[in-house]
Amino acid sequence: MHPAPSRIGFVAGLVALLAAGCQTTTTTRRADSGQAVVVEKPQPRKAQPTGPNLNTDPCAMRLHDIAGALLLYYQSNHRLPARLDELPALPGEPPLQLVCPVSNTPYVYDPRGILMPETKSRVVIYDPAPSHFGVRWAVTISQPDEEGAAVVTKVIALPETTFRFQPAIR
Repeated sequence: MHPAPSRIGFVAGLVALLAAGCQTTTTTRRADSGQAVVVEKPQPRKAQPTGPNLNTDPCAMRLHDIAGALLLYYQSNHRLPARLDELPALPGEPPLQLVCPVSNTPYVYDPRGILMPETKSRVVIYDPAPSHFGVRWAVTISQPDEEGAAVVTKVIALPETTFRFQPAIR
């Protein structure tokens, strides 16, 4: 005994409604009864942006270039520059862009940095506003624990709360 055709259609329709948006539907005929049966084939969902992406965000990419120049400067001079415009362009690269491509405002630079105790690093360059999904891209620098070890820079996304109680840079 086979279920009524209307029941099959109802169940198949319900399944199709529940899966709408993430699956495609194909219709096939059952050889034994000739009834149409809906078969669902899962399709991958496109990822929706949920936040800044370090590998594709133009601001993060720009800050990577600046962080590389900062490391070269530090290696040659054993100190950070007083101003970002003192950084030379990387060999074979165009001049550094010191402005956020989203907000079109210059990056904030503070060689003293904002202390990040949990990572033993300092934020030395950052976006002037939370223009990237409500966060700011920033460059941190960590002094090595061992003498003679390399300085490490990282580009990270920081929440606005990181900057709330920081003194203004003059």
